[in-house]
Amino acid sequence: MKLSSFQKRPSHTMLLLIAFILASFSLLVVYPGVMYSDSYNRISMAQLIETGQTGFRQYLTVLPSVFIALFHFITNNYATYALVQAVFFLWTILEVFYLCIKNTIFVIIAFVALSPILIGYSIYWETGPVVAAMLVWLVIIDQKTCPDNKRKMNGTSILYWVLYFVCCFVITGYRINAATAIVGLLVWNVFVCGRGKRFAELFKKCAFAILGILTAILLPIALGIQSGNNMGVGMLWETACVINRIGPGKGYDTYLDDLIGDGNTEKIFDVENPEESMYNFSDVYDFYGITINDHGAIRDKYLNIIKEEPIQFCKVKFKIIGNVLTQANFWEYDRNRYDEMHNYGFSDTMRRDRAIETVVQYMNRLTFLRTPVFLFVMALALLIVCCCLRIQVIPLIKTFFVACYYEGGYFITTQAYEFRYFFPAWLLLVLVILAAAGNIVRGLWANGHPQAEVLEYGIEKGETVL
Repeated sequence: MKLSSFQKRPSHTMLLLIAFILASFSLLVVYPGVMYSDSYNRISMAQLIETGQTGFRQYLTVLPSVFIALFHFITNNYATYALVQAVFFLWTILEVFYLCIKNTIFVIIAFVALSPILIGYSIYWETGPVVAAMLVWLVIIDQKTCPDNKRKMNGTSILYWVLYFVCCFVITGYRINAATAIVGLLVWNVFVCGRGKRFAELFKKCAFAILGILTAILLPIALGIQSGNNMGVGMLWETACVINRIGPGKGYDTYLDDLIGDGNTEKIFDVENPEESMYNFSDVYDFYGITINDHGAIRDKYLNIIKEEPIQFCKVKFKIIGNVLTQANFWEYDRNRYDEMHNYGFSDTMRRDRAIETVVQYMNRLTFLRTPVFLFVMALALLIVCCCLRIQVIPLIKTFFVACYYEGGYFITTQAYEFRYFFPAWLLLVLVILAAAGNIVRGLWANGHPQAEVLEYGIEKGETVL
């Protein structure tokens, strides 16, 4: 086979087939996938949804359980959901790697180098893989909804707008705070569309995005589910941290007693390094039980202490933000969480254990890969180099901008410093790094002044991007 033929980009069908083979093999090895505590709860919720039960209360997002219930209803096997997720995620990765790297050999090298986390996360019963893939498609579709003034609306453009709505709906339905990434994309479009006086396009993007977000938020109501607001967990944690920093005898010794029990507020003062983990307060109160039942009271206490102790609150907030940017612990990727996997017919084999351990060791050793600030700085540095070389990277800057807004959602409130929360932003940053690095190499190869290829379908050398 000639090298030139090997360099050709495979068809979309071929990439989908490759994704299906990789996903099927991986799922068979670790059947029925890797689960953690929320995975069990989502399956339990799916069982209630499938049997038509309503009125129950849940603090997790509902949409994943709807899909789990749907695929289980069709196939009578919960692993079907993991297979569909894995195929969709890996197909997205392969497609976008070709958009970024544009060379089959280098695509294979990059995919193999990152395969432990990419394949490992594709079969992870967590919201991150779907949110990450949908964010990638949202950025691509956002470019496709920029109309040519000479081109009228047709079936294809209508399809793009429908997909725009679907992406916003799924992203928010899977992870509420991921909606900050959608807001970031809209902010980007405010500047871009406003500069180009494309106000009709901007209005449509805002309308479809808001419609997708609202539909996701209202879904639990439509299903008769009482959805608890998970933001209260982070609010309660930050309130406890502020009280801890204020110290005893300063008017807050009973501040949370009506929520966490008489005398328990005083126990908060004994916790060391409170911002390190919300679980440092586990012996004092139950986060999730209180959040489900008393979210309004938690919010009021949180806002009141910000008003009364703004300096202490800012110290706590900056400490938490610093931790969000420097810590992304690879937790809860377990072989048999809480010893409950036997309830789901898991493949209890040494091969499964080794596969899971490979992913864990890969992430524990390559700590720079899961350090948010390192990836943000690297991506930004490469974008600056591209700009200095006069390389067209506007779509990459947009992708970086969306990643910043997504991660910024955890500045508002968070529950832990875990890689699974960072993962969607991680994928966007990895794509920016790969694409920018490739553009720099091609730019230097062409004496530093090419019209670089960019992260979009159909954008060739010399074309106007925005």
